[in-house]
Amino acid sequence: MNKYYFSSRLSVPISDQWNLQKIFKTIPLWEKSLKKTIKDLPKLSKYQGRLANISILQKFFQDYFFIQRNIEKINIYAAYDFSTDTIHPHKQQRNARAQKLADDFTETTSFFQPELLQTPSAQLKKIVKSPQLKLYNRILEQILHLQKHTLSLTEEKILAQTFSLQNQPAKNFQALDISDLEFKPAILSKNKKAQITHGNFISYLENPDHNLRQKVFTNYYTAYQKHANIYASLLNSKIKQDNLYAKIRKYPNALEASLYSNKIPSKVYTALIESAHQQLKYLYKYFNFKRKKLNLSKLNYWDLRINFTKQKPLFFTYQQAIEIILEALKPLGKEYLKVLKNGLQKGWVDRYENKGKYNGAFSGGSFDTDPYILMNFDGSLNSVFTLIHEGGHSMHSWFSHKNQPYQDSYYTITIAEIASTVNERLLTNYLLKKYKNTSHFIQILLYEIDAIRSTFFRQTMFAEFELKIHQINQQGTELTATILCAEYQKLLKKYHGSAVAPNQLINYEWARILHFYNYEFYVYQYATGIACAYHISEKILCEKPENFIMKYHQLLKSGGNDYPLNQLKKLGIDLTQPQIYKSIHQSLNSLLLSLS
Repeated sequence: MNKYYFSSRLSVPISDQWNLQKIFKTIPLWEKSLKKTIKDLPKLSKYQGRLANISILQKFFQDYFFIQRNIEKINIYAAYDFSTDTIHPHKQQRNARAQKLADDFTETTSFFQPELLQTPSAQLKKIVKSPQLKLYNRILEQILHLQKHTLSLTEEKILAQTFSLQNQPAKNFQALDISDLEFKPAILSKNKKAQITHGNFISYLENPDHNLRQKVFTNYYTAYQKHANIYASLLNSKIKQDNLYAKIRKYPNALEASLYSNKIPSKVYTALIESAHQQLKYLYKYFNFKRKKLNLSKLNYWDLRINFTKQKPLFFTYQQAIEIILEALKPLGKEYLKVLKNGLQKGWVDRYENKGKYNGAFSGGSFDTDPYILMNFDGSLNSVFTLIHEGGHSMHSWFSHKNQPYQDSYYTITIAEIASTVNERLLTNYLLKKYKNTSHFIQILLYEIDAIRSTFFRQTMFAEFELKIHQINQQGTELTATILCAEYQKLLKKYHGSAVAPNQLINYEWARILHFYNYEFYVYQYATGIACAYHISEKILCEKPENFIMKYHQLLKSGGNDYPLNQLKKLGIDLTQPQIYKSIHQSLNSLLLSLS
């Protein structure tokens, strides 16, 4: 049972909560900012029909970004306050009002891109080359890149009015998954039962008690099986939206629509899947090794995370986790460590699970706020890795916001998942050295192998599933629970081989993956991220890494000032080529050799 679980938000100590008062000290001040921004928003409409004039366009950009920055602060405060207490009605209302403001902003400014792109060619060239607009070169270049997929003024305005509907599947998923979904406790004996939550589910799967693991797994996924038709309906709506919007904007498919804005060719996506398929032999080898160590004829899905050494799991307090993280990240330099230490100790992190809080973890914030981290720290080794992972995102934001103007400061997810997983690799390197001559060494080794399994192979499996269900729906087939389970089962068999026993309940795992409902083709970037992280961490940990670390810091500081593949090429990384996966595959083979 998670000793850090709180039965209500009010019972969580202030020192363990993130400090949102640095954004707005009081709710009345948030209300004041909201009302003022609502009042200011119509002022942007006065620019419609006048953007061909360079001076007017410059003033539009100034007003546009000023209001956008205010809206971000308003939304961060409301959304993050809601994310830790989703059952509180006033917080629900504030979050909805803030989201409506963001939707209204999108609708009000929907004229901007199509109008600019309909400017006569000669004048448009003057605009792009104008010294007066040099500060906005990047955004102008991006708009021109999207020209052939930008609709007319009227059409863009209609699409903008549907923006809030696009988020509805994810909102409904969260309402069901966080607030309403209940898991039956696992009955272990007459007087003993295990309460199941999203926050403690993984910890239970790491418990050495086979009976406990099996019952928790069964009860957890039975809840998803029970509501499978609802989850399928929500996911079907999301996938249909993706395909519809791709068609409206004249993309060949939803995958191309998702990748186009960042100039990422679909070859990156398919090359990842092909690379994972080619290396499944190492994953099968690991499963068979684990099966033998556990003395099982077949592994079960509730056995995948178990530590077969029977060693008591490592346990850390939050402060101990910070100390370990700072030691592990010493190669990244004094400034990195100083800023991260202050943030982790003083207000960036909402640390522990409470009833009504989002499960999982994320890092976020805005240009004008601190980076914030939501997690459910439970003292496990996994929690330490989660904290250093999200800390990597937060430090990426901190460096980016300090070194780029607002409009160029937001990095792509492709780069974001590298900044976080590099930190995890440095932590593994530190822990393997720290525990080298102890009984915990194998535990760290197993954790790292499982990180490759779950982040590279599992996320690639998710990416393949996401691509497949988009293709099925694009052909006109509605995605029912039966179809989704059947497709998911095929991939489970492919990625787990013969060493893992089939299980009907795990076929419903797709239902619990928020990213399927919330984003388009997001998860593949976890896999490319860890592959790049292995390459980068090898360079950082080499004998003379100073020049490379300087380049890596430049990547963190570069924000969104270029397309992601261009940014990575400065580190010698080309995601279109299979060679980038060499480091992670060699590392997996080396880890398996060490294990055996």
